[in-house]
Amino acid sequence: MRIISLVPSVTETLFELGLGDQIVAVTRWCTRPVDEIRAKPKVGGTKNPRLPSILKWKPDIVILDCDENRKEDAGALEKAGIRTHTIFPKSVDDSIQLLRELGVLFSVQEKAESFIHEIEERRKAIAPQSICSTLILIWRSPYITVNSDTYVDSAARMFGFQNVFSSHPERYPRLTIDDIKKANPECALFPDEPYPFRRKHVDTFRREFPEIKAVKSNALLSFDGSYIAWHGFGTLRALREFVQTNE
Repeated sequence: MRIISLVPSVTETLFELGLGDQIVAVTRWCTRPVDEIRAKPKVGGTKNPRLPSILKWKPDIVILDCDENRKEDAGALEKAGIRTHTIFPKSVDDSIQLLRELGVLFSVQEKAESFIHEIEERRKAIAPQSICSTLILIWRSPYITVNSDTYVDSAARMFGFQNVFSSHPERYPRLTIDDIKKANPECALFPDEPYPFRRKHVDTFRREFPEIKAVKSNALLSFDGSYIAWHGFGTLRALREFVQTNE
């Protein structure tokens, strides 16, 4: 099959499933696996893919994600006669199911099941003994977090980070200064995506919230955001790498 992936985490997953030769184009945000991805043509971003470029590559299927891609782009592709496959994983269990789904779709079930088995074994092995009440930031100006209806929340919880805004009615709550102060988290996460949090942003946060527990104990964690944002093979990569990185 001629595959175009408009989802960075799916692009990585397809390569790891041994389907790299079938991928004809990706987005400019598809960055893994680093060496292999360089040679693949780019068809725009996740939010602004170029339809003429996609059509030029004559894909048999285009993969999209409900969170990362726009409905209008999916509609335009379908109107042009392109088969689409849309995913929407909102938990680690959904990520496991996604691997199984892709395995069946592209006839690589054995490889997919091997990844699933390893995820399940590693997840059992790292079951956290203690839970840290955590602020998970995905954006700033304003600060934005997630609720429990997201993959980010589920992946963070797998590593022992209990989201202080998990019960918020909105999937991506915009936070006020008072919201964060009242939550008073024991730790705060600063992933480098989707917002590219850097040390200077953590320092600013420290000055803004000197009274909260996370700042007082210096429990402010900067890390590769794909560890809690990329599903599919990304779940396994996080389980292989994140624990060792942050021990």
